[in-house]
Amino acid sequence: MFAGHLVDEKVLLQQLEVHRRLHQKKLATYQNIYKDCYSHVEKLPKEELLKYLVLRRGIRNETEWIEWCEETMDMLQCQNH
Repeated sequence: MFAGHLVDEKVLLQQLEVHRRLHQKKLATYQNIYKDCYSHVEKLPKEELLKYLVLRRGIRNETEWIEWCEETMDMLQCQNH
């Protein structure tokens, strides 16, 4: 993105969509792990609690990536209209 002015905007949008889908896939994986393994967080032993906390960070990270991709695509598309 930093050097995005050097390529066609369609290329930027396509790459953003690729990244958005990649992060959606990772997010879905993390959400499935959460659903399958962490329904009772308050009862987790410390080792599992720490794993849970890392998983929560991963979920937030992927969510933020998706939001950033969508925001960026929207801004680029609006700029041309």
